Amino acid sequence: MTRTGNDGWVCLPTAKELDRLVNELHGREFKGETWIAVTDYDPQVSHLTPKRLREARRAKRGARREQKQLQRRAKRDRESDELVDIRRLSYRDDTPE
Repeated sequence: MTRTGNDGWVCLPTAKELDRLVNELHGREFKGETWIAVTDYDPQVSHLTPKRLREARRAKRGARREQKQLQRRAKRDRESDELVDIRRLSYRDDTPE
């Protein structure tokens, strides 16, 4: 914990540990002072470790690759359907009436 004036900051590995610390310290008296322990933790903001950042990037690349494959497959299917339609039309044009 760093302490500057009347404020201090602490970094803990989990939100559960942060909650435990706040619950244990809030309202306690230390050296004649009553402590007010609060948190400004925001679960929407996370600081990823290098390992988790690499994993997130890999997952994002994998999802992007999968999306592109699906787009290519859909394009091939459309083109294949168009060729089948062209062949049907040309077959109909070639048949004598």
